[in-house]
Amino acid sequence: MDYLYENLGDERFQEFCSNLISKEFPNIQAYPIGQPDGGRDTLVFSMNELEKEFIVFQVKFVKNANEERDIHKWLTSIIEEESKKIDKLIPRGATRFYLLTNVKGTGHLDTGSKDKVNHILEANIKIPSLCWWREDLNILFEKDPLFKWSFPQILNGQDILNSILFENINENKTRRESVIKAYLVDQYLRDSEVKFKQIDLKNKLLELFTDVPIRLKNLTKKIKFLETLSTRYLKKNYF
Repeated sequence: MDYLYENLGDERFQEFCSNLISKEFPNIQAYPIGQPDGGRDTLVFSMNELEKEFIVFQVKFVKNANEERDIHKWLTSIIEEESKKIDKLIPRGATRFYLLTNVKGTGHLDTGSKDKVNHILEANIKIPSLCWWREDLNILFEKDPLFKWSFPQILNGQDILNSILFENINENKTRRESVIKAYLVDQYLRDSEVKFKQIDLKNKLLELFTDVPIRLKNLTKKIKFLETLSTRYLKKNYF
């Protein structure tokens, strides 16, 4: 299922990504938005050693993700720019790099944007790196149903419907779900069958349709005659 990330805007989208990262990794540190952070939107620290090592997360938001045509060129320029910042962070303890974006990736072998960007990352970033595309964010986001309501701007109609029908956490949830499902099944069975009570006849709805020939008739004269009558009637009664 897709979500409306563009409704968030760039700053709120970065906050969303930091929250998403926190659910996958402990010991995160999110940096203020809109400040020169040296390529560090969010860091995840490894606390098992005296010398801190960390994972770097960089978020890139596109206002019109579906209209981004030359995605390969756009991401190439971003990665080349970020690689210079990552080079400075490696001596400080950077061990991995993640690029997060609301852009959809394509999966064609070698020629798709996902494979191309992986090659660009390998060629430019000196530590293991990966891009989380829109599809990846969708999967991570769906892992926690309650987390969705922290960002209601990006929910779609299906989420709202599911919440109303099936996600209410109370003692009546199972009973309500069973009643709705039973009603839908019964309604389908009723609608699939047409009954003619006077002759006690039952038929399947789709079996009642037959192919019949169609012939067009010349109705021009009749139509003109009816138009003339209706015009005279209106003038006589309303004008």
